[in-house]
Amino acid sequence: MRHYNYDMTQQVADVFKPKGEMLPAEVSDEIQLVYDVMPLITDVVDQTCQDSTSAVILTTPANVDYFVYGITLSLIKNATSTSLYSAVTAFVNGKVRTLLKINSLTLTAQAETTSIMFPRAVKIDRSSNITIINTTNTATVKASASIFGYRVE
Repeated sequence: MRHYNYDMTQQVADVFKPKGEMLPAEVSDEIQLVYDVMPLITDVVDQTCQDSTSAVILTTPANVDYFVYGITLSLIKNATSTSLYSAVTAFVNGKVRTLLKINSLTLTAQAETTSIMFPRAVKIDRSSNITIINTTNTATVKASASIFGYRVE
């Protein structure tokens, strides 16, 4: 049985085979063409914030589309902290969206890291901020975030 992309596979194989030899059908049926359609990550940006504050990780460009491919978020807090959460937010389709969040344990020391690699990169609105946010009722919380993204003109 011929593979659905037999002709294309044969054309690709023609480039790599020695002159005068045919690629056996048994082998060509097993060749699978692979296309890498994911753009290369061009930005890895880090930011930290402490206690009940927020900080801009990145402001997206005004003239090109910006996509976030992955995020890592960490928090450290002491046992007296009544922190509620740390999060990374961004504007997506005109609304602030939480892209990654760690809820904290009240009155408990905590050190936690979480990451996400999106199956499809998230398009962030142009000229908008990607932000790390801490919320706390009592201080001594430190969070840090890294984003992995790329620009498309």
